[in-house]
Amino acid sequence: MTTAAIANKRTIFDRFARYTGTGQALDGVQVEYSYPGNPTTTLVYGGRITFEQPADDEMPGGSDAALALDVATIWVWVRVASQPTVRDAEAEAERIGDILGSILRKDPQMCGPQTWVRIAGGTSDAQQNDEAPIVHLGYRITATAYV
Repeated sequence: MTTAAIANKRTIFDRFARYTGTGQALDGVQVEYSYPGNPTTTLVYGGRITFEQPADDEMPGGSDAALALDVATIWVWVRVASQPTVRDAEAEAERIGDILGSILRKDPQMCGPQTWVRIAGGTSDAQQNDEAPIVHLGYRITATAYV
């Protein structure tokens, strides 16, 4: 295996999807592995994946190392286009982001016993169109694995 990044993204989005049922924390939120063709007004979707691995000579034990480090970065986006103002849309995106963070904190090893998943950073942007403001709140999630 060259990287666990794609498998980690699948696991993370499968976990988020578990919380979309009636009465669940993400009830009413569309959760998709990638940006869908017809998004609802409130959407969580997956974006770009990057990964890094140190060279063998950077690992303890050199090329004979028993463990290899694989650090995957998975972008998770919250899109909100259902609120009357940018401020309200940002507050709704923040609320949803808090839920996503809580899901990750409940099981930081959801991608495997040798993997640690966490929110490492993010970005946000807002725009006003003719119908409603649209906010995109992006979370940079890292999955650090020893494979």
